[in-house]
Amino acid sequence: MAEPPRIVVHAGMHKTGSTAIQEVFGIRGVAGVDHPGGPRANLSDTVLLLFAEGALLDKFHATRMPHLGRAALLRRRDRERARIEARLRSCRGPVFLFSAEDIAAPDFDAGATARMAEFLSPHGHAIEVIAYVRGPVSFMQSAYQQRVKQDKPGAVALDAHNLWPGYRARFEKLDQVFGRDRVHLRAFDTGAFREGDVVLDFADALGVNLADAPRLRANDGLSREAMSVAYCRLAGLLPDDYPTARLAARFRATPARAWAGFGTGKFTFSDGFLAPALAARRADMEWIEDRLGRPLPDRAPDPNGIGTAADMQAIAQECRAALATALDTMPAPPTRAGRVLRRVGHYLHRGLGPRGQA
Repeated sequence: MAEPPRIVVHAGMHKTGSTAIQEVFGIRGVAGVDHPGGPRANLSDTVLLLFAEGALLDKFHATRMPHLGRAALLRRRDRERARIEARLRSCRGPVFLFSAEDIAAPDFDAGATARMAEFLSPHGHAIEVIAYVRGPVSFMQSAYQQRVKQDKPGAVALDAHNLWPGYRARFEKLDQVFGRDRVHLRAFDTGAFREGDVVLDFADALGVNLADAPRLRANDGLSREAMSVAYCRLAGLLPDDYPTARLAARFRATPARAWAGFGTGKFTFSDGFLAPALAARRADMEWIEDRLGRPLPDRAPDPNGIGTAADMQAIAQECRAALATALDTMPAPPTRAGRVLRRVGHYLHRGLGPRGQA
């Protein structure tokens, strides 16, 4: 009888190259590494579906699977649990990878973590956790960009405290449930990675050969100019004829992510914006650096960075003409019918059916 696999839980954290890791190990596949399969390599929806309870399950249901009734959601949970158990039982490789960034989300609590461990334990001879830890300044800047690109209403409030990564809330539960000796936290330090590549570093941590690793995908972040425009549009700080009367409707219909190539400045937060949060969360920073056993590398705060909505409003006005020129060269945004079809495709990709379907 084949020996049960070594189960590796990859727990993010967010903004540490998880998508690239999941693409290589979960979609393209690597010899010696099995995984749960299914339509998505990022199992964040799966871990919430299987292991969330109470308010966390309510939140997941409302935000990620609102088209399903409650009974259908629970039936889906049973089917997904059975599917993954079957994959675990049939695993013949030395490593079974379970990758989900939301495992390290602060609201994925100790109870959910314990239920996950209980689910996985019968199927492996050992379970260990690998997670990357990103410095607070670079994390906050990247996470805020993501919120603005997704038109999150909460991004209108510029509040550094709400962007703090909350290291102890993310990682202490993993130590408590799996044991500190089985939780391997790695600083997200591209200068220390083999060839500067987190995918290669993860392969080294797994102990597998990855001779043909793809490079990390090009940064799709927004520039200082694009972020300022996107923020001001979200906050309602732009005139109706922005950038011009002729292009105003097209501007409002163009998703912020389409502006990834617009502008040349780097989006950063100012010292003054970051300082209160860095000071208030000093104990959390000390906790994670003690847990890592080393200082956490990070970007230095930028004295000329963004600190207020007025900063971004001024930049948006300065680049108004340049944005009009850029819009003229961009592909037309999708029609309403196109958006509906894309949303249907999104649900099909998740393997979901119409509301209430069993």
